[in-house]
Amino acid sequence: MSGLVLGVLLAAAAAAGVPPAKAPPEFPEDLGPAAIDVSSYPAEYQKTYKDVFLPLYGFLRGGPARALNSPLITSDEWRREVMRVKNRPPCCGACPILSLADARALWRFLAYDSQVRKTGPNAASWAEHYRRLTERFNAESHGGSHP
Repeated sequence: MSGLVLGVLLAAAAAAGVPPAKAPPEFPEDLGPAAIDVSSYPAEYQKTYKDVFLPLYGFLRGGPARALNSPLITSDEWRREVMRVKNRPPCCGACPILSLADARALWRFLAYDSQVRKTGPNAASWAEHYRRLTERFNAESHGGSHP
């Protein structure tokens, strides 16, 4: 189905109050929470989460859950990921464009968040969380059978 036809059908369904069908998860990360509590984070990161992260990743495929539950941890990994997102070509005219300043703020936020939630005293619980996401993904993707 062409993108234009699909867009028209989705717009008609939205106008009729019909919620769009949820796409099946593409990655284990998609099954995790799509929001986190950043109230204990420095104000700079709280602002980036609210003003940059949520609007941007809310628009991208996989949504915020994909980034928040990503196995990426290091600052270098997040820098590469943010630059990949920043440098992607515009797709439809509605997708958010990431400025260099917002990209830097997003990179710092994602690296900080990963250090807080995925390393140190939280490393074991993070590993267990990701293991459960992977098991659930495999069960849902393979009809309950494991390879």
